[in-house]
Amino acid sequence: MGSEEQMLPDIFEGLPVNEDDWPAEIKEDLKLYAKAHTEEGGLIPSAACRHIFGVSRQRWHAMCKEYMFKTWTLFDKKWFSANQLKQFHKLDRSEYGGKGKGVDMAAMARDCLADAVDK
Repeated sequence: MGSEEQMLPDIFEGLPVNEDDWPAEIKEDLKLYAKAHTEEGGLIPSAACRHIFGVSRQRWHAMCKEYMFKTWTLFDKKWFSANQLKQFHKLDRSEYGGKGKGVDMAAMARDCLADAVDK
C-alpha cells in the first residue's frame, strides 16, 4: 500500500453487532433515512453538494438559505433530496456562478469522508 493511499476509517467501530442492541436514535435515523431515500430518489450528504454545484462552502450555505432545499439531519449530518437537487442543477444559473465547472470527485470524496468521521 502506497503512502498516498488513505484508509477508510472504521465508522462502525463500537456499534453492537446485534441490531437489537443498537441505540434507539440510530434505529430511528435508519428508518427515516430509508423512507426519505425512497421518496426523494436518494439523499446527498451536505459535504458533497458544494462540489456538485462547483461553489465554495460559503456559497453552498447561502444557497441552502436562499432556496430552502429539503433537508434531513440523520446520523448527526445534514442530507438533501437528490430529486430536488437534480432539478435545481438543471436550471440555468450562469448569472449566479457555479455552473460549468467540473466536479472534483477526489475533493468531494475527501470532504464526505472527513464529514463522516467528524463528530
